[in-house]
Order: sequence, then structure tokens, then C-alpha cells
Amino acid sequence: MPSNYKTSDGYKLGIWVSTQRRGREQLAAKYISQLELLPGWGWDPLEFQWDQGYSYLEKYVQQQGHARVPSTYKTEDEYYLGRWVRTQRKQIEQLTPERLSKLESLESWVWDPLEFNWEEGFAYLKQYVQQHGHSRIPYKYKVADGFNLGRWAARQRRNKVQLTAERILKLDSISFDWVV
Repeated sequence: MPSNYKTSDGYKLGIWVSTQRRGREQLAAKYISQLELLPGWGWDPLEFQWDQGYSYLEKYVQQQGHARVPSTYKTEDEYYLGRWVRTQRKQIEQLTPERLSKLESLESWVWDPLEFNWEEGFAYLKQYVQQHGHSRIPYKYKVADGFNLGRWAARQRRNKVQLTAERILKLDSISFDWVV
């Protein structure tokens, strides 16, 4: 709850909540118990926000089968999960060991989705070359799970000057056709 939140009758509830959190040590045990029984109550609002984001991420992984949330993704109830995930990846150095562990415990969590996507495309390409003996993939060719391998290969050709030397070597190692 924002500290400037007011109820419909003008009561400054946000300030009251902030005061309760800051003065926890002076609160009577019965008041602490009452607050802790409230759904969604947390003494540390930042901790609550992180836990909320993680909870949404767990649901997303259960539904989608992976944790590669698009950066613009919003949940049905308007939670900006894509933004939350992007923030975790950017702020990896500031995450506590517990938070790092929780994220990495998700079977499909990746810190660098662009690298993951490239490696996924390369794995599909390698498999295609092994099966067909060449890498002249039709532009609209998709693998069984829907990955558009033809478009991925075309992008590698088109962007060769921007590829790292490591990626070029990997592609060359399987006799990638740079010109089709």
C-alpha cells in the first residue's frame, strides 16, 4: 500500500500502515497478532513485493512450462510480471543468496534469455544438419515444438557481422551455409 493511500472517507490509511511497521517494537503483542492475521500483511513491504512477484512467476512456469517471461507480459490481474523478471535479471548482484536460490530452483529459469534462445536455435540447427546433411533450411520451416528454425537460420546469415566470433565458430563447426 502506498504511504499516501487514503480510504474513500479520507482516512490516511497508508500513513497508519507505515507507522505500524516502523513502530513494531512498541506495539502490543495482540496488535501484532491482529496485523499478522490480515491477508497479504507483511512487516517488510519490499519483501512482500518480491514474494508476490515470485508467486506470479511460479504460476507462470506451471502454466507455460518455462520461466522465459516476455518483458511486456502482464498477468490477467494486471501484474507486470515481465518487468519483475527483467528486474531480477538486471539486479542479480543485489539479490540475496536465498532469492538467487529460489529463482534458480525453477527448472526453467535462465539469467540470459537471449543467450538461451540462441543456444536453443543452434541445438535445433545441429539436429537438422545431422538429419538432412545440410543447413539450407526453408525460411518457414518449424520444428515440432513450433520453433521457427528457418527464420532463426536466416537471421544468423543476415546478422553475421554482429555475431560473436564464438557463435560464428560454432556455426562453422557444423558446416553452416552462410549463403543460400
